[in-house]
Parts: sequence; structure tokens; C-alpha cells
Amino acid sequence: MRPRRPSPPPSQPRPRSPRQPSLRQPRRASGQGAIDLFVAASKAQLAQEAFRATIIGVEPDATETTTVLEIRPPDSFRLVTADAEFIVVPDGTFIKESGGEWQKSPMSMSGMMSQILSEQSMEQLIKDTQPDDLKFAGVDMIDGKPMWVYTYTDQEDVGGQLVDTASKTWIGALDKLPYRVEATSKSGEETSTSTITYEYDAGIEIEAPQLSS
Repeated sequence: MRPRRPSPPPSQPRPRSPRQPSLRQPRRASGQGAIDLFVAASKAQLAQEAFRATIIGVEPDATETTTVLEIRPPDSFRLVTADAEFIVVPDGTFIKESGGEWQKSPMSMSGMMSQILSEQSMEQLIKDTQPDDLKFAGVDMIDGKPMWVYTYTDQEDVGGQLVDTASKTWIGALDKLPYRVEATSKSGEETSTSTITYEYDAGIEIEAPQLSS
């Protein structure tokens, strides 16, 4: 008998390359559809366990400031500036000036923050301050995540001075979370800018500080 020829090994399926997320523009990219998307982004943000906003501002004289805001909805936040740090939790409101000791404020802001950070308040704020020319500006990527980019302008009276602001916002195409906001404000001959970067981290803890005895 002739020896059987060995059967060829079974063919291996080709590995599929990971599917890239779609970067198509949203179905309703302008008008009320854009407003609805911003409302949805605000609600998605408040639904997170915790998030951080790092705000970098550049004043007209080129002075740069950095402010860090950490929030655990609905009633806890920490604000850190170059001059002071503030903590608001249900146990109270605490303030520490640069180089100083923690002090407990006689007035608690936790209840007020809970109202400000409610979905209803944020939705009403967006609807009350509808920006002009809100429109879809294209797609982008941040840290490998697909983003929808929107631009808009608004004008505000600040102490009798008209301030015109042009802004750009990046919203996650998959999770509808805001990730970045850039704004340029002009008042007369003066121009200032700000950039807000959002991070979502459930590990952020905000607790009342220990007070000096």
C-alpha cells in the first residue's frame, strides 16, 4: 500500500484589523440638533463618577494662569489656583490660602453646588445662553478617540465692556463627553485665551481636609 500523503494543516483565519470608529458627522449637526448634543454632553459629564477640568488661561499681558477643578457630582468639588485651594463637600466648605492652613468656612456651599450641578440646571443654562453661530466644524482625534468639533461665538456685557468670544469644543463621537474647549475673547484691543481639558477618572477622591488643632 502506498503511504497516504499527509493532509495539509487547516488554514488559519486571517486576523482582522481592529475596526476604526466612524468619524462621520452627527445626523443633526447644527441648529437645535447641535444644542441637543451640548445638553446631552452636559448630562453625560454629570453622570460620571468624577472628572477633572484643567483650565489654562493667558491674559492680555501674556500672564499665564492654571486652575484645576475636580468634581464628584452632585455635591463635592475641589478648586486649586495659584493663590488658594477650596474644597466643598457635604461636611462643609474649606479654604486654604497659599502657604496657609485649612480653615472651615461658616457657610456651606454643598447644597448650592448640588443645585448648580444638577442636570436640570445645566440644561437650562445651555438653553438660556444659546451661543450664536453654533455649527459643526469637522472631526478630530484626541488620545485615539474620535471627536466631533463645534465652533460658536457669543457676546457678553462685563462691567459695561462688551466681550466677544469665539470658542471651539471637542465632544466624543462615541461617549458624547466634552474633552476640550478653546476660547478666544476680545474686548477692545485686548485679547485673552483659555483652554479647558477634561479628564474622566472615577478614582478622584474629594474629602474634607484635616484642620489644625
